[in-house]
Amino acid sequence: MGKLLEDIKQSLENERDFNKTINILKPLDDEVLREALIWLAIDSQNMSYYFLILQLIQENKTWTHHLTASRVLSVSLVSFEGAENIALNHLRRAIELDNDNVELKLELVSFFESPEKLVSEEEVKFIIKNYYRFASKDLQERIDNIVKRRNWESNNLL
Repeated sequence: MGKLLEDIKQSLENERDFNKTINILKPLDDEVLREALIWLAIDSQNMSYYFLILQLIQENKTWTHHLTASRVLSVSLVSFEGAENIALNHLRRAIELDNDNVELKLELVSFFESPEKLVSEEEVKFIIKNYYRFASKDLQERIDNIVKRRNWESNNLL
């Protein structure tokens, strides 16, 4: 992954060649693409990495590209004004494109914990009640902590 990250960074930050960078990204597996853009954006705090995924979305509107955009903004570039709100919109678009994907729906819970409370309590409770049993162990632990912090009655939700 190190060589790949260096190639992407060199192409984008030093050569400022978006087309060349897009051509490096296109053949990548979705997970590798997501991880690369997240790490490079964290390291540089450069909005150009978000622009790259927007370019890929324009060419091929997939739930995976919208998820990548959401995570680049909510993880790597969260300090930029409005990043979380745009990230949430990308996540909602990913859900529209793959409505059967339970993990995407469960990811909405993380936006409830943001200072801006971008997802309502009612929506979070609905998600927990209907999808908790399908969540990964890590996500179940995060949801358990939210339920405890909020003093919600877990027997009604979980």
